[in-house]
Amino acid sequence: MRFQVHVKPKLQRVKMPILDSTFCKTTVLLACMLSAAGLLTSAPYNSCALPGSENATVEQKLVQLEREWASAMMKNEPAAIERIEADDYTYVMDSMHGEKSTDLADAKSGAYTGSAELTEMKARVYGDAAVITGKASLRDAKFKGQDISGDYLFTDTFVRRDGRWQVVASHSSRLKSM
Repeated sequence: MRFQVHVKPKLQRVKMPILDSTFCKTTVLLACMLSAAGLLTSAPYNSCALPGSENATVEQKLVQLEREWASAMMKNEPAAIERIEADDYTYVMDSMHGEKSTDLADAKSGAYTGSAELTEMKARVYGDAAVITGKASLRDAKFKGQDISGDYLFTDTFVRRDGRWQVVASHSSRLKSM
């Protein structure tokens, strides 16, 4: 009788990164973080902010404050500018930039003339910070004698400090005529 002996070859364990416990933990953690990020970015802007009606009230107050500020700038009212702009306020407008002290000096010298109409404003509140975007139409407007009339898009950032809202940063760009 003839016997055949079958020897099973010894299997070598191949280390695959997917089976490594550190790799698995990292992959699971990364997947959870990406899922959470996806949920946050797909949520409405104001979902992290204040409850519905309180948020709407704050947005309305900020839009009104934005209008007061535009009026104060065009009417050269340093007291209103002092109240609305934070001490660390900074701005960029086309090729100009400045800060609160610049605006106060301009207001005291009567640098602005004309009128500003703000439209298309949208306020978004994020706890103690807010962003307002909109369009400013300057009519018969001059800055230190130079015509600045035209339409501008703006983004202003407000922060609530000690219970009061102040603007901390502003950017505006003139719309070009087509």
